[in-house]
Amino acid sequence: MSGSIELVREGARALVTITHPERRNALTRQMWQELAEAMVSLNRDPAVHMVIIRGEGAKAFSAGADIQEFSRERFNGASAREYDTHVHAAIEAVQNLHALSLSMVRGDCVGGGAEIALATDWRFASNTLRMGITPAKLGIVYGPQETARLLQRVGLSQALDLLATGRLVGADEARAMGLVDRVVEDDLLESSVKAFVEEVECNSWAAVRRMKEMLRQLSSGTPPSDPALNLLVYDAYASPDYQERVEAFLRKRR
Repeated sequence: MSGSIELVREGARALVTITHPERRNALTRQMWQELAEAMVSLNRDPAVHMVIIRGEGAKAFSAGADIQEFSRERFNGASAREYDTHVHAAIEAVQNLHALSLSMVRGDCVGGGAEIALATDWRFASNTLRMGITPAKLGIVYGPQETARLLQRVGLSQALDLLATGRLVGADEARAMGLVDRVVEDDLLESSVKAFVEEVECNSWAAVRRMKEMLRQLSSGTPPSDPALNLLVYDAYASPDYQERVEAFLRKRR
């Protein structure tokens, strides 16, 4: 099997599965393209509020780019640059989702797999997690966008630690570093994700999506004084959701 990206819609949720279990869910060039296409498709659908990304099976979220392809797909600088356009397109499409996004991570999450996970809003990990960023083991230099994303998550010294050693860290160390947000026992991972998603879904999507956009802009350097950010605040008052929720709250108090 060459592997694939599977997309299943469940109401306002979308479940995206990296499927290549015989290669620890390593992504081929075709799979990177499929991942980008799936994310772009979901981003065009305003009915999608939550995107959950996982790997097939219990052994790996993803081992990253499929090294078996490198001799024909990344054999010199020019071919690597062309190959990386597909990787970058997929990662950027994940990061630019208007919907909320969550990686459900168990087992190995390495290289490009870690890039995908770090591009989502949250990472919920099983205690079986082994996470690492390993380009130095192959003589590859991590790209600037990926390095900036890692630096934002873990800080300078820990980013250099991960890149220079290429070591795999366990779930507790990954949590302490800031690579993942929550760690649970493996058999509780799916139920923990489900409970979290349901808690988010209880709130106003109109408000949550605006707050995500505000955080995105602030983290990219937009000053808090920017008038566009205040528009995100006050436009929400025109939402039917605001009126309905205030009225529902008042009815409960009467």
